[in-house]
Order: sequence, then structure tokens, then C-alpha cells
Amino acid sequence: MSYAIIGTAGHIDHGKTSLVQALTGTNTDRLAEEQRRGMTLDLGFTWFDVDDHRMAVIDVPGHEKYIANMLSGVAAIDIGLLVVAADEGIALQTREHLAILASLPVPDIVVALTKIDLSDEVTIEIIRDDLRELTAELGYPDVTIVNVSSQTGEGLMDLTRVLAERTSGVQQATANGSFRMPIDRCFTVAGRGCVVAGTIWQGQVHSGDQLQILPGTKSVRVRDVEVHGHTVESSRAGYRTALNLAGISHHEVTRGCEIVSPDVFRSSQRCLTELCMFADAPEITNGRIVRMHTAAGSSAIRLLTGGGPLRPGARKVAVLKCANPLLLTPGQTLLLRRPGAAGTFSGGRILASQRLGDHRTGTLIALGQKLLDATPEESLSAWLGLCGCLDLSDDTLAVDLGLPADTLTELVQQGIASGLLVKVPGSHTVLSKESAETLNNKILQRLEARVSDGKAAWTDESSLVEESLTLASEAVVRWIVDRLVGEGRIIRLQRQITAASSMALSPSQQAVFTSLLDRYHSERQPPNLAGLEELEKKPRKEIEALVKLAVSQGLLVSLGGGWFLSQHVLDELRAELGDLFASQQELTVAEIRDLWGLTRKHAVPFLEFFDKSGFTRRSGNVRTAGPAFRVE
Repeated sequence: MSYAIIGTAGHIDHGKTSLVQALTGTNTDRLAEEQRRGMTLDLGFTWFDVDDHRMAVIDVPGHEKYIANMLSGVAAIDIGLLVVAADEGIALQTREHLAILASLPVPDIVVALTKIDLSDEVTIEIIRDDLRELTAELGYPDVTIVNVSSQTGEGLMDLTRVLAERTSGVQQATANGSFRMPIDRCFTVAGRGCVVAGTIWQGQVHSGDQLQILPGTKSVRVRDVEVHGHTVESSRAGYRTALNLAGISHHEVTRGCEIVSPDVFRSSQRCLTELCMFADAPEITNGRIVRMHTAAGSSAIRLLTGGGPLRPGARKVAVLKCANPLLLTPGQTLLLRRPGAAGTFSGGRILASQRLGDHRTGTLIALGQKLLDATPEESLSAWLGLCGCLDLSDDTLAVDLGLPADTLTELVQQGIASGLLVKVPGSHTVLSKESAETLNNKILQRLEARVSDGKAAWTDESSLVEESLTLASEAVVRWIVDRLVGEGRIIRLQRQITAASSMALSPSQQAVFTSLLDRYHSERQPPNLAGLEELEKKPRKEIEALVKLAVSQGLLVSLGGGWFLSQHVLDELRAELGDLFASQQELTVAEIRDLWGLTRKHAVPFLEFFDKSGFTRRSGNVRTAGPAFRVE
């Protein structure tokens, strides 16, 4: 059976509720005050079947005073049913409601021209022409307009047939992803307790599920699931659904709350948005306080543009600061409204609401510009640029970034394979190469600043890690420090570290450092690391740190495998080998060993370094001049 949610729209007294009752047999004005005043004040709900098509109907109030209620009901409809009275024509809320549907955007609309029994053919035709022009202007060309009378029944069969046809074309939402349902109705049933209702936005729900109410952390259990008056085992995305909950009172839930899978979604009071101003909107200044409506909720917000005003018809990135927390996920649509008749002035969508930190408005707007129309790869790159690193074990990560979990996993794997991303060993954290280098520099700057600030150049490594937690997690900071130690840019002695550039050694360390350099000065057969440890009678880690310091200062060259030479000795060996290659194209290890006056123990690792550096090329037991070797 095909399924669609139809939402009415239109000006007050144009006959929306009467039309719904004529179509379904249900009067959706359920409140006593609505019955007394003959006016819809709040959302009404019903459904009806035509052959194998089921249509849920949300009837909305038309009076501008109750526009907030209307906006709570239309965020997830499949078909808009715009109702216009034939004895009045297009009115103020006709235009505003249609602009709202177009902005969301509701993918399809049908126009019901009601009260034709109170009008004449000429007037009806004029109104139909006006409606075609208005709907086309707002993105609904060739709209179907059905003339009907709820009183006489004329046209009702035609309207029913059109709605059934449109319902058959509605693509059913997939039930993938974590469960989320904005709550647009909450009440209590005697003997059963709290019941919440809404349209499921994503995922599916089963009786017995443990869920969470947002905002907040309240945990609830689903006793029963009901769809259009029938108790069912489960329901899924796209369906109007009521849930009987255990563990909560209906006084603890209001319209605008959301019921979701636990520990996946988070509320926010700050969001990055793309706004699309209505063409007939007034200019809105930076810092203006207006109201945002999204899902089934709303909040007063301060609108931050980064400087200039929002002009009619503009498409612009802006930051919104909310007075109360809302669940705001990337791609979620929103509407902005100011007080008064026809106060809706902009539609838009959420670009981000999490991981924004304390970044300035300008920084966030720059992020938003990158996220506009971004591919998944570009989106991930933009987020890494802002956050530096991302924790893949965080269950909220995919939702926060607005990327499907499997897509995010694939992008990360591709990035690591290509070398564009780096995964921190022993963790689930990834960061870009650029972010890693930025962290390198920031941590080095912290060490170097100690000297310029008059502090001791050496500090406890744990202290540096703790100070750097504002930059990244502990695992990332320790990994960066290890990398810098490995590169010789940080010197580590026991638990003390310093920037190699500081060259700040204690007297005893300086004595060992000087002794090490003496052992390499003009020496063609120096000791390796193991030999240095024995000669200096110092712990190996201290010897390694001091040798790396010498390498970082250009005093020694690391040949690999624990072997080092001074630069001038390496230049001498290279020059001598160049002279011999000038007269002899191939040389054996023995010939090179004798030329250099070395033992095989030293000649072999030195030649292996020459091979890796491209100075020589090995073929069996002979060497020839490599591509990097320039014979003088």
C-alpha cells in the first residue's frame, strides 16, 4: 500500500477543515474552543484510504496568530494541499503558507479551489489564472487545481482521485539510520500513561525499544506503537506514529521535543545555516532577534551574518544563537519569522550545529561557505580544517558531520591510503597532514616560548601534554610529541623534554654532548649508538636524544641503523668516490672499502646510505654512480 502525508495550507476561513471532513469523514477540530469558535487553532490529524493508497492528513490553522502551530505540522509532509476559497481568492496567508511549503521544500502540491458554490464561473477562472501564476512563481509549474465544494460534494471525487495518484508517486523513505521523531503532539491516556505522536524522520521503532527524549537525557521505554489507530509491532520513517511511553509523564514532554535513539543525537543552542531570503522579504539587520521554526519546535534566535544585512532574495551563510536547545542536524530545513502578519521572511537549512567550539562568527561563516554544495570529500576536508582531528569512535560523529556512517568510513580509509589523512597509532583519531604539521608547530612554539618567557627550557613531558589538551586529545598530543622526538625537533631525556632549537642543556648534558661530537669529528670509523652507550657510560635514551639533537642542528648526518657521520666526513667520502668513478664505472665493496680506508663493518652501512640517497646504485656486489651523484 502506498503512503503519503498530506498537509493543508491556506488562509483562515477558506475551508480547510471542512474539506478534510468531507474527504475523510473526520472533524479534526478536536478542541472545545475550536468547536465553539468554529476556527482551527491547533494541528488536527486524521487519515483515509482510497483503494490501495493510504493518506494521512495534517490540518493546520490558517490564522497568522497560530502560524507557529502550522509550522510545527508541515515540516515532514509529502504533499501540500493548498486550499483557496473561490469567493475570496488569494489572501495574505495563502501567499505565506505557499512560500513556506516552497521553502521547506514540500515536493508536490495540489490546489483545492473550495466554496465554488458561493462563486461564479468568471470569478473562478480569474482565481485559477492567479493561482497558476503564483504557484509557478514559487516553483510549482503546471500545478493541478481542482474545483470543489465541501457543502455540495462537487469535485470531491476528482480531488480524491488526484491525491491518490500523487500518493502512488511518493517515494517511501528508507528505514536506515538511527531513530528520530520530532514530537508534535503529547497527551495522556487513562491506564496507559504518556503518549507522544509525530512523523518519523528516520530509522524505525519497535515496542520495547529504549529511547531518549531531547533536549535532555531522559530515557524512556516504548510500551506500544500505534499507526492510525492500530497497534503494531513497529513503524518506520515517513509514517505518522504514536508511541506509548514508560518512564516519563506527559508533563515532561512538550511539542518540539524529539524522541531519538540514545547517545546518537545532541541538542544545540548554536548553529551554522544557509539562509534563502524570500524575494518580498524586508531587509534584516545583523544581530536581529527573530524566531526560528524547525522540525516541530521553535526558538527565539539572534541572527549573526558576520557584518552586513540580509537582503531580499539573498542566499547567505549565517550563525544563529538559540534561546533554547534544539536538535539541529545538517540538511534539516528551517524557517525564520518575525512578529506580525506574513512575518515569515526566510527559509534555509542547517549546515552544522555541533563541533563548532568557541570559534568566532567569521570563522564559522567561512566553514559554512565550504560546506555549501560540498561533495562528501570536500565536507570532510572542511571539518578537518576546523577541528584538526576527528575521533572515529564517537557515535555522534557521522550525524554531526552530516555524512552517512558508511560514507565517512570509506572516505577515511581512502584518505589514509592516499596519505592525505593520518591515523594516530593506538587510537581511532584521524587528522589531515596539514593539521598534523600545524599541531607540530604549535607544540614546538609552546616549548620555544618557555625560553623567551624566561622559564626553564626543559619541562616535564606530562606538563606539556596537559597544557596542550586545548589543541587536541591526549593521545594526539603524545603522538605529536613522539613524532617530534623522532624527527629530532624535540629532545627527550628521561621524562624531560625541550625544543631542539633551544639547545638548552644542563652542564652534565653539555659535557656528554661535547664528548659525542668529539668522537665524530673527522672520524671515518666512529662508533654506532650501541658503542656510544658503552663509551659514554650513559643510558641509551639519553645518548639517542643527544645524537638526535646533533642531527637536528646539522652537526651529524643519520645514515640509518644507528650509524652517524659528521657532514664534512661524509662530503670527503663522497668526493673520493666521485674521483674514482671518473676513471672506473663499476666498483666493488672491497675497492670502495680500501679507497676509504675503512673496515667492512663501516663501509657496508655507509654504502647502503649512499644507495638510498641515490649517490650510488647497487647491482650485485658492484656499485655504479647513481642519479644524484654528480662527478666533478
